[in-house]
Amino acid sequence: MPRVKIPAALKFLITRRAYLAGEGEKVERSFAKRLEDTQALIVETAARLEGLKIEFEQIGRVAVATREARTRDLAAIDQVIRLHPLQIDPTEIRSIRSHDVARRLPRGNMTRGIYEYLAMARGQKRGVTETTVFIITKFGLALSDDEFDQFRTRVRYRMKNMALQNRIVRFRSPSSNVESWFALAPADHPVPKTIGDDQAETATHHRDESPASSRATTANALS
Repeated sequence: MPRVKIPAALKFLITRRAYLAGEGEKVERSFAKRLEDTQALIVETAARLEGLKIEFEQIGRVAVATREARTRDLAAIDQVIRLHPLQIDPTEIRSIRSHDVARRLPRGNMTRGIYEYLAMARGQKRGVTETTVFIITKFGLALSDDEFDQFRTRVRYRMKNMALQNRIVRFRSPSSNVESWFALAPADHPVPKTIGDDQAETATHHRDESPASSRATTANALS
């Protein structure tokens, strides 16, 4: 049987049809896979949504219960305060927030910042405020004025405790309203006490020194 020669134009159409058919099958498989994945995502999202709804309701119940318990506690304390002869109005007592600012630093970074700044001073005395500013700058903390005061208080307590541990030296100011100064301990200083480096970053208040209450309080002492 003689071999038929296919014209070039017809051969192009045959090739083109085969290519389009193959591409069509490929596209159909791709869309089928995307539809399958999307359907699975819908099911997963629906389940997650139901879980979030349950969690939302639980948080709401806990918030209400916590609020009610706090209200009862405040009412009980207020009642006792009003019985005192001094006649203090409990509603005029200012709220105190916990010091969440210090938690922005990973554990131990405050202590390392204090050591680093005092080391840069090469034995010279450094105040709490400038040390606080160094730590804030070093670790890139963005604090409001109130948060700055809170954080400086934490730094001051930590430096006092480091001095009590003989890790640094504290120089008391003769004036009660000016912050103390600190420096690295010299070589002949007593060996540091065996207390953890990170302990006391949440130290208790020392009553022998009045804390500064704003950034400007100790500005003259730093110049």
